[in-house]
Order: sequence, then structure tokens, then C-alpha cells
Amino acid sequence: MYRVRHSKNKNGVQVCEVSSEGLDFAEIVEYGRETGGVALLAMTFHDRPAALRAMCKHLTAKKDDFYAISGRAGASEDRHYKPHFPSNSMYGNG
Repeated sequence: MYRVRHSKNKNGVQVCEVSSEGLDFAEIVEYGRETGGVALLAMTFHDRPAALRAMCKHLTAKKDDFYAISGRAGASEDRHYKPHFPSNSMYGNG
């Protein structure tokens, strides 16, 4: 069993605890090979980016939850609410 504990943020508050207790790694690998791999191989060149877009939309819809966790972990409000891109980035904000 693996256990990772991020026990304290800058204020001494426990932020999270992650454990592999109860996970069957052999079953996880088998599922990936027998189910996930087969499904991925069945996807077309256009299906794969569509799946990635759907995942991005799902994660974006939950960004307020991520911001809350980021704040509890000690990020300043300025740093966890705004993405930072270098001024010479390809994103055109420089």
C-alpha cells in the first residue's frame, strides 16, 4: 500500500491524504490492457481529440473546486485564479 500525506499547508492545516489502500493494481492493469486499450485502438483519428475535448470540458466545469483546493494548499489568490504565461508566450498575451 502506498500512502502520501500532504499534511500541512503554510497555516499548518492538513490539505489532503491519498492512499492506494483497497486498490487492486493487477486488476487495474488488466482493465487497461483488456478494456481501455481495446477501446482506444477502436477510436478513429478524429475520435481521440474529441474525447480529450470532452475531458477538458469536464475538468473546466470543475475549476472552482480546483481553485478552492489550490487556495487551501497555500496558493495565493492571485496565483491560483489566473493562468500565468510568459510575456513572450505563444498565447499572444505579451
